[in-house]
Amino acid sequence: MSNQKEQEVNEHNMRMIHKKWGTLMQRLYVEDVIHQLIQAGAITLDKGMEIISKKSNKDQVKDLLSCLLKKPNSLPLFIKVLKDSEGYADLAKDLNIKGEIRNISGNVVNEGIDNHADDNPCSATSISDENDRRRADLEAIADMVNQRYAPVIERNTAQLAENAKVMDRDKIEKKQLQDRFEELLNKYDHIKSVYGDETKLKQREGEYQKLLKENQELKEQLKGMNSDRSQRLKTEKEILAGIEALQKENECLMEQKKILMDEKDKLEKMFEKNKGKYENEQIAGIEKPRAKIHEINNLLAKLVLRNNEIKNLKEENEQLVEQLRRRR
Repeated sequence: MSNQKEQEVNEHNMRMIHKKWGTLMQRLYVEDVIHQLIQAGAITLDKGMEIISKKSNKDQVKDLLSCLLKKPNSLPLFIKVLKDSEGYADLAKDLNIKGEIRNISGNVVNEGIDNHADDNPCSATSISDENDRRRADLEAIADMVNQRYAPVIERNTAQLAENAKVMDRDKIEKKQLQDRFEELLNKYDHIKSVYGDETKLKQREGEYQKLLKENQELKEQLKGMNSDRSQRLKTEKEILAGIEALQKENECLMEQKKILMDEKDKLEKMFEKNKGKYENEQIAGIEKPRAKIHEINNLLAKLVLRNNEIKNLKEENEQLVEQLRRRR
């Protein structure tokens, strides 16, 4: 086909698409034909994925037709795909697209489209060649998919595995929560059976207030007892201090007694030594040793009396301390 003739055919086909634009927007569902168009080579895989990523079918149809109009040589192949798709044969015939059927690479798929006949007779060789080309196109598409989307598939597979682990953990946690909830329900039932309803709770509150009052009274009594105990401890300390003072006084008296006894012994020895000398002499000073001995004897008697008093007082204080200890 000459370039001029091909240009005229393309212009005709583009006019027909524009003319039937509204019909295509209403009747065409991209999902019904997009995979066949990719497989036949009318559009690339990337473009096909971009088209079906649109949210609405109208946007998908608009994007598909715009793509086909940019390469009008692909319009006859688009019509062939419509004829081969269920429910679109009448639409394909109504579009009245002419020209040779070419794929996206520009290769002729067959001699052309005859819109005045339902079928185009082809030789067995043409059918075989077309099948070979389609098989090659499909293999190329498969290789492209593997190269482009294999890493994505691998990542998605790993993510799915991780999600499965998370779901398993969630199931375990859910089971634990359910068990914990059941445990709490059982405790609630037990508490309810023990303490009863609101009426029993009010009764328990009254018992609590009564016990609280008794507790406060006991604390007051204990406070008084502690005060008495403090007084007893103070008295006991005073008694012990008195005992300690008496013991010190007793020690001093014992030392004085020892000194007096030593002095008495010295005087008696001196008196006995000079007794014969003083018998024949009238010396006024002879009575001084005797007076001294008498004084010492009086002091010794007082010491003995005081020692007995200290002993008796000490025994009495020990008895008082023992009585205080028993009352604690």
